[in-house]
Amino acid sequence: SQTVLAGAMTDVVYTANDGYYFPTDYSVTAANGISVTRNSYTQITVSGTPSATTDITLTVATEKATQSAPTGLSDGVDKIAGTTTVMEYASSANVASWNACSDGNTTVAAGTWYVRLKETDTKKASTATSIAVTPTRYQVTVNNGTGDGNYIKGATITITADVAPSGKEFDKWTV
Repeated sequence: SQTVLAGAMTDVVYTANDGYYFPTDYSVTAANGISVTRNSYTQITVSGTPSATTDITLTVATEKATQSAPTGLSDGVDKIAGTTTVMEYASSANVASWNACSDGNTTVAAGTWYVRLKETDTKKASTATSIAVTPTRYQVTVNNGTGDGNYIKGATITITADVAPSGKEFDKWTV
């Protein structure tokens, strides 16, 4: 609530606190030459030339709505499957900076990632959902030796040739 004295006044800009916004239908009834204009979701301006001492009461900003954590996400092997452009991801649920997700799948390294719905003008960012992403694995088959298995790219593995049959000797590996 504010009292405005008669005579010229300087415009007063009010900014909503974090977690609050001014809805598109925000309005305050003009009185004695004073008006309130919504500039954006975060700001309003009180302006005019009052014709008399006037009391105005501003409608409080609206608290942003809470969003539920995203669902439908899964390990896409080297990517998070099921993401949309209204989501963001990070390596921890408590970081200050988040990365934008792609529509459909978001490519990431193997590990645990956190995905949440982005904050909007009228909604808070959601809590995060954790998703474990596995790396691509490659099948290795060793004929006449050991070391078969599924391995991730860049893994160092040991393969061993079987003892050569009598009268023969090991020559080379063929990939």
